[in-house]
Amino acid sequence: MDAKHNLALVREWERLYNTDRNLLFDTLYAAECRVVYNGVSEFDGREALREYQAQVDEHAPRRKLAVERVHAAGDIVVVETVVRLDPAAAALGACVVLTIRDGKIVEDRTYAPAGA
Repeated sequence: MDAKHNLALVREWERLYNTDRNLLFDTLYAAECRVVYNGVSEFDGREALREYQAQVDEHAPRRKLAVERVHAAGDIVVVETVVRLDPAAAALGACVVLTIRDGKIVEDRTYAPAGA
């Protein structure tokens, strides 16, 4: 996919993160995706990612993400985001490095404060 398609995928990723994370995982992540969170936690596959996000949802069910900047080169997209655990909460900066192949996220490397 070219940069234009990858940028469109990131906009859909943002929208679904905020509206339906299960649909996000089902439609944008490859079944055998790999997710690395802060270089500490690693998840292989959509189901492991879904289980992890369910735990995060228990602690921050109202969290929202906003994409601030996007940098795309080939199949790599770097996404600078702001996450709010609650609408009134302070903004937390985060960075996500996505590897996209055949229109699906095959790797997600997230660098964020805990719970974001």
